[in-house]
Amino acid sequence: MSEKKENLRTYIERLLDERVRSYVVVVAAALLVIFVSGLIGGSLYAGLVPALIGLVGLALRGGAMPVLCVVAVAWFQALPFGVPLFAPPRIDPRFTHFRIQDLLLIAATMVYLIAQYRLFALTHRVVPDDRLVKVRRADQGPPELRDADDVEEREIPQLLVIAAAVLIAGQFLWLILSETVLDFRTLPPFRLREGDFRREWTYVSREVLFGLGLGFVLFFGRLAFWLWKLKAMNREEAQLTLADTGWVEMRREAARLETWRIYGKQRGLPTPPVVRKKRSKPSEPWLLAAVGRACLTLFVAVFIALVLVCGGSYIIFGLIR
Repeated sequence: MSEKKENLRTYIERLLDERVRSYVVVVAAALLVIFVSGLIGGSLYAGLVPALIGLVGLALRGGAMPVLCVVAVAWFQALPFGVPLFAPPRIDPRFTHFRIQDLLLIAATMVYLIAQYRLFALTHRVVPDDRLVKVRRADQGPPELRDADDVEEREIPQLLVIAAAVLIAGQFLWLILSETVLDFRTLPPFRLREGDFRREWTYVSREVLFGLGLGFVLFFGRLAFWLWKLKAMNREEAQLTLADTGWVEMRREAARLETWRIYGKQRGLPTPPVVRKKRSKPSEPWLLAAVGRACLTLFVAVFIALVLVCGGSYIIFGLIR
């Protein structure tokens, strides 16, 4: 217990370091903006709960708290009071472009998420310790941290610029998805939305367009990174890549040739006597444990599927009404 207190005290001392303090201010300011945007939306819980989760993660170095904060923000955006007792209000996409509340909330969430993990790298650990618990307890060495002297003055302005660029790009993407309807009777097979948004199949259109756009971006992004990786290789790395690719392409033929070679080499040797071993039947506790794990996995999967289907149907039908 004393060791945990000592680690927490060391963590707080690192937070108060003047080289790290700027990230602490950025995280606190982002949480304050999340709280204010929740109040603008008309719900105290929508701003208070994510802000409290973020503060707890900042004070107690909770590695999962940033993810929980983002989940809480998304949850209270779908259900402003946190409990699905009332049908969510009908949303018209015509009035959801570049809203001040959305701009503040999205920008603050992105800035908080990036700054919090950078702060963890400076004060707690650069990467999570993925070793086994018993190995981790046996080797209680100091965690690997990012050197605070490497923090540059331009990091935070660059962070804000990147967040603003991603925010504007996302808003333009939402504008295209919400104002465009798929219509395969025309060429190109899409047109601008007209009339009531409930009569234009905009939900299906948005999902299809988003899926096509995401696949397009992933394909060409993967291709661009692959070409960039090839261009950045030196001579030794390229030779290793070619050798590995050649082995992957001919491994079946090579394995077949080696099998026949070993077979031909062993034909001249005397055949050893074949000793048949009796297969041991698994014990009943093992069978019961396997059946129990299978039933438990099936039950959890069915429960999660039911929750997702019911929750999605509830939200979709509520929006349609």
